[in-house]
Amino acid sequence: MKKLVFIFDVPALKNDVQKFSLDELLESDYEIEIVDASPVLNPDVDKALTAERFCDERFNYRTIRKFRELADYIRDNREAFFFPMFDHYYETRKVYGLFTKYKVRYGYVNNAMTDLVLKAEVEDAEDYSEHHTFMHYVKAFYHRIGRYIGPHRPAEFIVFGGTAGEDSHFHNGECKEGVTKRVYLWTYNYEAFDRTEAYDNGGKKYAVFLDQYMPYHPDVVIKRGAKIDAKQYFDELNEIFDYVKDTYGVETIIAAHPRADYRQYGDVFKECKITYGKTSELIKGCDFIFSNSSGANAYAAIAKKPIVLINRKATQDYAHATNLFEEYVHLLRCSAIREAEDITAVDYYHIDEAAYNEFWKLYVMSADHKDKDFWASVLEYV
Repeated sequence: MKKLVFIFDVPALKNDVQKFSLDELLESDYEIEIVDASPVLNPDVDKALTAERFCDERFNYRTIRKFRELADYIRDNREAFFFPMFDHYYETRKVYGLFTKYKVRYGYVNNAMTDLVLKAEVEDAEDYSEHHTFMHYVKAFYHRIGRYIGPHRPAEFIVFGGTAGEDSHFHNGECKEGVTKRVYLWTYNYEAFDRTEAYDNGGKKYAVFLDQYMPYHPDVVIKRGAKIDAKQYFDELNEIFDYVKDTYGVETIIAAHPRADYRQYGDVFKECKITYGKTSELIKGCDFIFSNSSGANAYAAIAKKPIVLINRKATQDYAHATNLFEEYVHLLRCSAIREAEDITAVDYYHIDEAAYNEFWKLYVMSADHKDKDFWASVLEYV
């Protein structure tokens, strides 16, 4: 049987089947294998995450803990088609060396997301403000220059959700003009939304908060070294949730980030229900959305739901989140809460349809139309 291999540089999680609509592949003629190489490629992240790991008996799954094991695996499976769920950067450089050595066929599907692409000068400013280690500059040198030294086998194709940042994604992967085909489809968020039913909250009105695991996420703590006061962060959020419940009779349900594990932190969201793996269902049935800088903000445009973005004192010094927050406010032209007085002043039901329509083209769907499932479309290029 033909084989597809998904190789992850961060821990593969239980919710990844839903996140990437991987269950669609079970109807194909391919054997599917999920490979968690995070202990080799990003050991700090592997150790930091306590969220439930990938566990679905319908898929073959393995964790690789040593580079020699990874090299042997790629060699032994070189006839398979690989999907690296990461770009070409310093920590993953040896994977691309192995792809080249063993002439592995591969393609990119990791960019069919709805994450914003910031301007280069904004990203550079973030790098300068949030990183000061020697190793950071080594990695930056490799990304800008080092990875172009010596030939690497290019990807056969790269899949895009929206059109925003297309050239940046092409550049960040191991892509080559005239060899790597650009495939225009839609995002995983849209695929999930298209397949799910609305959340049943027993007839009660609710808002949904798109959680980012902000104070504890490894990208925040390890990658960017940001320090967010957890008590202040949750107090500021709960003040807003309490207000909309008292004023509009709308409770707030937390759509927990896939990497979140709140069991060790107590009742941080007070009386708010915390759900896992139900973001698209929650969006379909909600009155409005709360968020900061989540890539899932695109659900507002997908579902035509009001969104209120929050960036109060606890997160305002975290440059990456603040820059994304301001860009989302600009693109969606939505209500925003920055100070306590904004809580009573903003319109929680505001929608700018023109902005939503433009956002859709940039960050949701680059294909002319959707006539089949996401993975049925991708497999045409394998």
